[in-house]
Amino acid sequence: MRQLNDNESVILHVSPKFATVHGQVAFQWSLQMRGTTFLNDKVEMELAKGSQDEVECEPNYIALSLYFNDGPAPIIDNLQTITKLLQNKKCSIDGNDDNDDGDGANGYVVAETKRLSAIRGKETELTTIQRFDFSNYIKENVGQIVRLSIMLNFPVQVFEPSTYLNTLTPTPITSFLTANYRARASSKVFNRRSRKNKLLTNMDDNLRRRLSLKQQEDVEEIFNRIINEENEYYNKSHSESDFKSYEGLQKAGYKTILFKKLLMACCDGCQKKAKIMEEENFEMEQEDGLEGLDDENTFECNEQNKDALHEMLANMFFTRVALPEMGFVENFADFLIDAELNNLPVLKRVCEGYLCSELNSKKDLITSLLLELLFLAIVFNLRVLKSMTLSELSDRPDELNGPDALLALDEYKSLDRRMIKLSGSNLVEVIEEVQRFRKQKLRTKLIKQITKNISDDINQMKTDNNMNSAQL
Repeated sequence: MRQLNDNESVILHVSPKFATVHGQVAFQWSLQMRGTTFLNDKVEMELAKGSQDEVECEPNYIALSLYFNDGPAPIIDNLQTITKLLQNKKCSIDGNDDNDDGDGANGYVVAETKRLSAIRGKETELTTIQRFDFSNYIKENVGQIVRLSIMLNFPVQVFEPSTYLNTLTPTPITSFLTANYRARASSKVFNRRSRKNKLLTNMDDNLRRRLSLKQQEDVEEIFNRIINEENEYYNKSHSESDFKSYEGLQKAGYKTILFKKLLMACCDGCQKKAKIMEEENFEMEQEDGLEGLDDENTFECNEQNKDALHEMLANMFFTRVALPEMGFVENFADFLIDAELNNLPVLKRVCEGYLCSELNSKKDLITSLLLELLFLAIVFNLRVLKSMTLSELSDRPDELNGPDALLALDEYKSLDRRMIKLSGSNLVEVIEEVQRFRKQKLRTKLIKQITKNISDDINQMKTDNNMNSAQL
């Protein structure tokens, strides 16, 4: 093994990404085979000499790890993994090998079952008890094909979109996403809507219960007062000749500025934070070498007991102020841009929740609309929307096999121009993302099974990877 420094491990093999998909929810993974080195770390070696644990006594070994690349959840708890080194190419990964004595009679050399928590953007070691059996086998087969199988047993709720969506988000009686959408002009994608924009006004009880009835009434009163004051102000201060400039002000972020006013009026934590941020901005303008605030410094306060208040305000604002004027794809993009620039992730979440709820309830949406929503999900890092659109588009390979043919159509030409204008990406790159995801999905096999000790269905994902130990 090649040592990079005293403690750093060199990755020997990284598998192609694979995707575990069920319904409209997907998670992307990869497997890693890496060496661990403590050869020059005297402290580690001294600790290892005094330890009776096999894990501590071995100065180096080859570790097998599962890397959580992407998915709607930041953490997946209670994930059961069954890792096997298979004996030969003909053995089945579906077989029941529970009674095997480890000599390879039933198709595998060594296996280990483990429960773990997978964290997005991090790797988790798959073997602990038998890690050195795995390691020694790999070392003994340098130059040979090492065949590894991993089964992932997920809790069923991780594949339910409702687990990640803001259930407070209302769904309109008449949706802008329609199965018979056939508009060719891109600006008309979201043009089908109810004249009165009738919305379901009843919010989800689970979240509202976190606020007392008195708090809800106070928020409702403040919300109505501020909205009425803003409407009266602009009606009085803007003549007909200034109407165009007023429209420009709205497009420039007027709505998100109004939402900040609502947050400060209803939440004392946001009010205090806004004052601190204003002072910090002033100080930073006086100092050289500082360009702006930390990206994680969001406008809404981070007090845990205020989450329900922020969500309620965001849903009221999105439903009553923003959504009635959203008739086109561009309106949703502009709204997300404003939320991003003004550090308001709560507005991004409520917008994503609305779009995902609509996707979850509509079938047979045309491909151009799904591609546009996938593009927005990629640009604005909307993981749930990305998962749902990728899952749906990956089932339409025939429609996406010829990007050049699609670009000959007016609706796809317009879509391509908008993508380039917004982020520099183009339609072909988005389609290639779908094609890569489809390959990842085909690397796994879905098995539905009811376990003996658990009454709920557990979705089991299996992936079979060939690792070439010649790279050791």
